[in-house]
Amino acid sequence: GYEEYSTTGYRAPGWSETYRVVKQNERSAELECALANGFVVTRRIELPADQAEVIVTSTVRNGTKAPLKGGFRIHPAFAVTRTADAQAFMRQPDGGWRVVPLANPEDPEAEKELWLRADECPAGAWGVFDGAVKLGVLNTFLPEQVDFCYLNWNGKQGRVNLEEWSAQGELPPGASLTVRNSYRVIDALPTAKE
Repeated sequence: GYEEYSTTGYRAPGWSETYRVVKQNERSAELECALANGFVVTRRIELPADQAEVIVTSTVRNGTKAPLKGGFRIHPAFAVTRTADAQAFMRQPDGGWRVVPLANPEDPEAEKELWLRADECPAGAWGVFDGAVKLGVLNTFLPEQVDFCYLNWNGKQGRVNLEEWSAQGELPPGASLTVRNSYRVIDALPTAKE
């Protein structure tokens, strides 16, 4: 359910290749892969000891001697009991939360989407909450690392995607960009300004 692409295309290089472990301990692993398109991706996955959370820090580096156009597309898919019982939520610039009900009474099995650009892009935090089981996922990120977000949900598949695109552009040889995401399990919708 968690994919990362080295360019904007769906299932672009980076999501299904074999990565090698370059470092590891009991709470983290660092993986690396040289992609066919010339990028080298390093991904660090951490499991904090004090909460139900996973932290993914990924870096894409131009491993060639020529400029390459790229940038991350982060593509996690989360299962929900029913989209009719689920809500997406996103932090607003003032610290409050916007809630988006995912119910679609006209066609409960339909796929829907919401592009979040500029001021509509979450201010460093967003997530999905499944009201049927009273559990959700809170995704936090650094706003300066994310250009825009894309919310996609499908009633038939019982799926919600919380996608992020980093800035896209030409990376000179050896240049890199990094995106850090935290995914924490929550048992209630956020309500207070943070």
